[in-house]
Amino acid sequence: MGTCKLIITVELARGLIPRDGHDSPSAYVELCFDGQRIRTTIKEEDRNPAWNESFWFDMSPDPSNIHDLVLQASVYNTNEPIQGRGNYFLGMVTRNVASFHRFYEPTHRRQAALYPLERRRGMPMVGVRGELLLNGYILDESPIRAPIPSSAPVSLCVEVINATNLKPVDYPVVVTKTSSNDFIDLTLRTWRNALQRSLGYGSLETYYEQIKRCIQIGPMCVNPNLSKRLPIMKVIRMLQGSESISCDSSNE
Repeated sequence: MGTCKLIITVELARGLIPRDGHDSPSAYVELCFDGQRIRTTIKEEDRNPAWNESFWFDMSPDPSNIHDLVLQASVYNTNEPIQGRGNYFLGMVTRNVASFHRFYEPTHRRQAALYPLERRRGMPMVGVRGELLLNGYILDESPIRAPIPSSAPVSLCVEVINATNLKPVDYPVVVTKTSSNDFIDLTLRTWRNALQRSLGYGSLETYYEQIKRCIQIGPMCVNPNLSKRLPIMKVIRMLQGSESISCDSSNE
């Protein structure tokens, strides 16, 4: 069974200010995710430290609570320990894991962003200044799941921008034991699984309905009976959603 890893690179911080406002902090960053905790090295007496250190955290390939998981990056100063409380807190960044892009192989593409440091809840804003540059993504090492059976017909969906002088094409008849409804259900499940694993989509249901419309229209365009194939302009209107998909046009 494959796994996922959250890959985080702590690149640098800018404008770190000690509590007393003088000198320069000796800072490090502590990363916390899903019960896992990692620290960077300490950069001595530097208000603009650069770490460029990468770390990874284990995570489930399909966590049901993906939108509840957060990465917390806290910056501390070792030069100003608070009596009985360890190192002095300089600020933190909290990121929802669902905001990170997902890749299926290691990548060097920059996903970095500069975040302002924030205070802890209930803590005064005094002493919290500066920014933290983080670069992160999700590495999905899971095998590709739910393939479409080789006996099922495969449809290609495209967006039609302009169409003139189009004629029907005689496609070979595909013989399959899978009914149209079963094939549609299977394909929709496959696409839903793929969309749920991809973190860049703003609305799962919107894409799901668009894919469903394409799958329903596809068989009507390759009906073995040429007289029952849909006119191209009707197909365009149905793809655009300006015309409903009629049941009597379906190809069983």
